[in-house]
Amino acid sequence: GRHIKDIEKDFEGQGYGEFKAALGDAIVTMLAPIQKKLDEYKKDPSELTKLLDKGRDAAQEIACQKMCVVRERVGIGR
Repeated sequence: GRHIKDIEKDFEGQGYGEFKAALGDAIVTMLAPIQKKLDEYKKDPSELTKLLDKGRDAAQEIACQKMCVVRERVGIGR
């Protein structure tokens, strides 16, 4: 959430190792909520399956609508 120039100033004069360590910490912090959610799904695989099925069905509906438009505009499937 910070501008690159600000980060460059923070690490000015330091070695690449310091930057890598800070970047690693930032990534771990950013991914922590995702990891927590994944751990919850591992405890209840049926909930994950339901969520994936719901996403699949929604994507299929959107794709079907879009393909109808494409077929109409291309002139296929009259």
